[in-house]
Amino acid sequence: MRRLAAVLVASLEIAETHGQSASSTLKGLDQCFAETRMAEAACDQAGIDTSIRLGCRLKAHSAEKQCLDSLFANKDEVRQPGDTPSKPHALMPPLPPQAEPAPAPAPANRDGAPAGPSIAGGWLISETTSPRDFSPLFVAKLYALPPVIANAPEVLVLRCRNLRTELTLGANGLWRALRGGEVEVAISPGQATAPPMRWRLASDGRTASMAEDPVELVRALRVGRTSIAVADGAGRNISAIFELAGIDAVRARLASACRWTNATVESRGR
Repeated sequence: MRRLAAVLVASLEIAETHGQSASSTLKGLDQCFAETRMAEAACDQAGIDTSIRLGCRLKAHSAEKQCLDSLFANKDEVRQPGDTPSKPHALMPPLPPQAEPAPAPAPANRDGAPAGPSIAGGWLISETTSPRDFSPLFVAKLYALPPVIANAPEVLVLRCRNLRTELTLGANGLWRALRGGEVEVAISPGQATAPPMRWRLASDGRTASMAEDPVELVRALRVGRTSIAVADGAGRNISAIFELAGIDAVRARLASACRWTNATVESRGR
């Protein structure tokens, strides 16, 4: 799973400022993210119950935050020559035996420290501020309803980064690019059929992002089940169903973070 480029850049700057080498920092970050991917894979095998799956993934992302916090636990101390940076704690794949009550929303982030993931509807939400320019960093992830077949869209991501709104899709497998390095994405609410849009495909074939400004598309999303289909260069046209419960609250927080025009209207609900 891809992580924010701003997090990587800021992490390297923090490491270099306090005497850690960039290579050791990258190694630690890779370990944290690799363990998270293992934990998420375990979550997908924990059962088909949506609440269990979401609770499991919430634990995985909380464990990832703890791993990253451990990696930079000593950033406020000047490292002496010969010191060895502490090794981040390994993440254990969480396997919840049964559904658990959804945790209370994360407390407001008042000091710039990363807020723990919270759930709004079925969304996993994380909010913090950039350590470089203190601009808001907002990520909301929504996983498709099970079962999700191979190479179908699996996760919808709304993001605010550098005051820019981003909309991406993650695959349950790999997509092959059409001509121009793109895939076709159709987002169809209810029984409606929407025209396909051309989205940029990442080099690893695992994520696609909307090239144009996605604000108007995000404004148009409504509560309810929505089909998202991806057509790729392998001749496949595979879809998955996403339950957009909570989209109004998520959109309002995204609009506030990215300072949309008429964001006040968004925050009051639509």
